[in-house]
Amino acid sequence: MHFDLAEWLGSDAPPKVFDRISGALDEGFTSVVTTGQTVDRETFLAGIWSARNALAGAEIEVSEVAEIARSGQLIVVRFVAENRIGAVKTGGRTVTAVLVTDGRTYLWRTVHETPVPETAQPITTEPPAGAPLERAGTVDEEPAECSAVEAGGDVAVGADEQSGGGGEPAEVAEGLGELGSGEEDVAGPDQIESGVAVG
Repeated sequence: MHFDLAEWLGSDAPPKVFDRISGALDEGFTSVVTTGQTVDRETFLAGIWSARNALAGAEIEVSEVAEIARSGQLIVVRFVAENRIGAVKTGGRTVTAVLVTDGRTYLWRTVHETPVPETAQPITTEPPAGAPLERAGTVDEEPAECSAVEAGGDVAVGADEQSGGGGEPAEVAEGLGELGSGEEDVAGPDQIESGVAVG
């Protein structure tokens, strides 16, 4: 599944690749994307369709795969997925998925993706030697505003930047795990040349 997603998102893939992705999703498929929005199968596939070759040269790495539970025809798995373009890695997320099986085939019933936060840096309480002392804050002061990037949140990518077009599918696509970044510096499709992020 992720090999097909990477091929679709990272190249001018033929329609049969999209058909394989579509065919792997249960009719009742839903997904909670990295922005927290819940989308149904039709909306998910519309977002994927509009994102063809949006991340030229992209690959998706899957690791830490673990089966959490199995009962009858249902299997719950968890894994970490991360997008990679050349040496640049973005969009790390922990994925919990429920699959249904008849013993031969496996279909994705639902997926819940959570962005993996960046590794926290240790906080130092003493300024470097020779640095000017900062005034300590008071209880009455308002907290400083910070951007979503500074707070470690998702980076929103406009619909036109994500897929080269407008409309709801592209807006939904920005939050799809395979497209959602959760990272500060993410190259859009217009910033990628020959698989190298620029700008």
